[in-house]
Amino acid sequence: MRVGRWRGVVVGLGLVALAAAGCQSTKIIPPDLAAKELVAEARERGLRLEDPMQLSPDMEHDVDVAIDHRGEPRERLHKLIRHLNDRQIGFEHVHGVSLPVQRAYHERRGDCMSYAMLFVALSRHLGLDTHFVHASEVLAFYENGDTLYASSHIAVGFGKNPDDIVVDFANEYDDWHLASYRAIDDAAAVALYFNNLAAYELNDGHAAEAEKVLSFLVEKRPNLEELHNNLIVAYLRQKRGQEALGVANKAISLFPNYKPFYTNAILAAYDLGKLDLAHHYEARAQAIVANDPLYVFAQALELYRDAQYTRAAEEFERALSGRKDSIVINAWLVRAYLSAGNRQEGIQAFARIQKLAPEDRRLKELTGQFPELRGL
Repeated sequence: MRVGRWRGVVVGLGLVALAAAGCQSTKIIPPDLAAKELVAEARERGLRLEDPMQLSPDMEHDVDVAIDHRGEPRERLHKLIRHLNDRQIGFEHVHGVSLPVQRAYHERRGDCMSYAMLFVALSRHLGLDTHFVHASEVLAFYENGDTLYASSHIAVGFGKNPDDIVVDFANEYDDWHLASYRAIDDAAAVALYFNNLAAYELNDGHAAEAEKVLSFLVEKRPNLEELHNNLIVAYLRQKRGQEALGVANKAISLFPNYKPFYTNAILAAYDLGKLDLAHHYEARAQAIVANDPLYVFAQALELYRDAQYTRAAEEFERALSGRKDSIVINAWLVRAYLSAGNRQEGIQAFARIQKLAPEDRRLKELTGQFPELRGL
């Protein structure tokens, strides 16, 4: 039974929204060869990373047959959109599945990162001047196993004016329409792809391997918030709180409004027993992340760890208010309510899990921890 402390906010790119929109960035960074250089240097350092944007001959042939290279640029752009999203062929959006372009094309699935890299690679083969755009300041959330993820977003820009097209693999709408896209170069996009791979390593319990990749990426692309954040988590997972706190302090100085840093800095400070520092970051976070679901969830876990079960339940309820279908939060809510002696509320939360995921392994874990749930 694993009822340990939470191990940090992991940030990847995977949620999508906006079918098309104006790019609000006023500076377009042209594609460069630094992406291949980034991969080459990573391999020189012993990191097993491959260029994820390399097209195969059959992919190039498919696009050559489907789309006339001589058409107007915007006409070719729209033809490529139809080619990738044709209902007969389809492209399935899958949270937390970043694939290199060859796999994404042949398997017809992936997250926003997979789609963006695939679209950029194919569009450039057609002679289109496309680039990556990144929205990191508005985060959405999803979960995988026992881990909650914050997810920023990447899409494709076309044109050199602020009001030109953003091509976005979209099948849902949320607060992304409030986000401002910024253009990024290829190496930054590839670094964010490798960041996603490192997040998978973290989720699989391979924190040391993730740390090696993330340390390299932070060195090469220090302007990307997600890289710093996941390096903090990699240190937290290895119980190296001092190093986690060092990265967190520097990251917050660089990006003072990036929400996940505060949650992870607080966790690192608590791990080291530096309560004054933890309270300092809590005070700073209030103005920025007070209602952020992951921050509220982390606060609830701290209360649970301190056996303040009633207050923990209140905070878990707050975290759950915007994520009613979260199995992770509901499971902790069951623990908090039953530990506080609130049997009826605990059973109600348990019943929600049964309805949402009747085969979920956490049902068995909870009945093992709380015998009163057996037979419900």
